[in-house]
Amino acid sequence: MKVKNIKYFVEFYSSLGISNCIVPNSRFEKHKNKKNINIEIECTKELENPKNETKGSKLKKLLDLLQNSDCSLKEISTNLENEYGLAKDQFRLTGLAVLYNNMLQSLFDSQIGTIVIVFTIIFLMFLILFKSFYLSIIGIIPNLLAASVVLGTMGLFGIPLDIMTITVAAISVGMAVDNTIHYIHRFKKEFANSGNYKNSMHNSHRTIGRAMFYTSLTIILGFLVFATSNFNPSVYFGFFVSLAMVMALLGALTLLPQLILYFKPLGKEKITGD
Repeated sequence: MKVKNIKYFVEFYSSLGISNCIVPNSRFEKHKNKKNINIEIECTKELENPKNETKGSKLKKLLDLLQNSDCSLKEISTNLENEYGLAKDQFRLTGLAVLYNNMLQSLFDSQIGTIVIVFTIIFLMFLILFKSFYLSIIGIIPNLLAASVVLGTMGLFGIPLDIMTITVAAISVGMAVDNTIHYIHRFKKEFANSGNYKNSMHNSHRTIGRAMFYTSLTIILGFLVFATSNFNPSVYFGFFVSLAMVMALLGALTLLPQLILYFKPLGKEKITGD
């Protein structure tokens, strides 16, 4: 049996609890008002079914593949090539879902490179500002904590990466690094005066620590305004930027001074006489 000019639409039924399914073109009119995301498979070759296999069973096999697994575009293409004998130049996957998938994949690939570049530039900047390799390493750690908590929380709750959420880590680190710079700069000044790490920490918390707290609180409350939006990506963006700022502030006021006290990157303490 030969089936000519078949078109399929892969549809995602999130509201019905079905991950995805496939329907012939003739049935698409029934579903187009359900606001599904469609992947259109355009075939430019007659499809010949194997022996003892009807058109219905062929479609059912492909339907079962899509419903029973987290089927990717690559798997759909592979199935069309293997099951239907189509060459790569005889069909193409089109539609909004394909374009959206390609866009997100590009963003995901660039996100990894962006984070690496951001932390590399921050580290080089720390080297120039603080003129200490060990102090620069210590200063990077609280910022890594903020980015890790944001990405980890997204993964824990299964929040997908999209145009808004995929940029949160890099943006948050860019804002949160201010706290690290302010605290280390103040700590160095206090240590130069007192020569004692614990006294320098206490004096830094009493002075720059207060300014860091209120500045970060202002930024956090400002971004939480996005939580009132009806657009979910904006809600996620505001929440995760606020979360990153909270973690950056906690890291700068707790983890950072403890690392400085433990590793003593500013040298030995001054011994005061009786």
